[in-house]
Amino acid sequence: MVRLMLWQRVLRTVLLFICAGGVTAAVATAMISPTAGSMSPAIGVVATGRSHGILPTTASNRRAAVRDAKGLLAGVAPPAGAVLQSSGTKIGPHAPLLTTAFASAVAYSTWTVPEDPASVLSFVETHLPSGSKVVSTGSGGPNPSTQSVIRSWPPVDGVLDVRWLEIDVTSASSGGTQLHAESQSQWVVTRPSGEQIPAGVREVDVTSGWPGKPPFVSRQVTNRADVRRLVRLFRSLEIVQPGAINCPAFSPNPAAVVIDFRSGATKQVVADASVSPEASFSWPPNVPGWACFPVAFTVRGRKWNPLSGNVITPIERLLRVNLGS
Repeated sequence: MVRLMLWQRVLRTVLLFICAGGVTAAVATAMISPTAGSMSPAIGVVATGRSHGILPTTASNRRAAVRDAKGLLAGVAPPAGAVLQSSGTKIGPHAPLLTTAFASAVAYSTWTVPEDPASVLSFVETHLPSGSKVVSTGSGGPNPSTQSVIRSWPPVDGVLDVRWLEIDVTSASSGGTQLHAESQSQWVVTRPSGEQIPAGVREVDVTSGWPGKPPFVSRQVTNRADVRRLVRLFRSLEIVQPGAINCPAFSPNPAAVVIDFRSGATKQVVADASVSPEASFSWPPNVPGWACFPVAFTVRGRKWNPLSGNVITPIERLLRVNLGS
């Protein structure tokens, strides 16, 4: 129940951001599945690899998430007298996830503790490694009485996104407390090497309008510096990460911004992207809400994973236009 309430709260927050952008209500579900393509020491290894120029891969990120989930759980220090009852690890969408970020590793343990629930929770939180913040708290009862807290640690750029630890205490019928701790670490599914704009682009065409009607904005970009900026913008994006989220319902024929990247030699379109003009939020790229506003992307006619992030605002600033009207 605590997890359900938490996820509803997260979804509600994302939807508030979306509605603030002018999108009307009603709800649908987005399911995104990309195509195949001690805590501190674990993260230290990841960071060291990146600092030495080793680019992360989905496989290396998955291994980092497994280490990180174990490391987050290892930061839980039960009070004296605690007896370990069970523990384990799981991976992927069928694991007992704290959020519906499917590309995640989970580690969990359960102890019995002779002290009361409030004292156990206070002790565990006091002795956690530094650097976390509270995501949510919950309580229930009275028979049994329960208390819980979920804390998060910062993401590791390009490697790990969600890094959560849930601590749950429940009064035992025989006295004392059942202490349950579960960690979740989400690995970043990296963008495949083929999902990039080919070299040699010399022109970028940007249009905005409704399907089947003349565009209300049309710009042809040939200035080399501006072309390079647009290419870099799209090369910098991550793919939408696998997961599930409730999205607002959209019009059957929504307006779209279309970006065509043309070869300098043939003027043929070598890559193109399409995105809603509403997708101009200032969210970080790893926010699940981007699954509701994906950037559709093709290279030489092949559809790839949708991309994640705000391309509308940089394009509007570069071209000095309003793509939404």
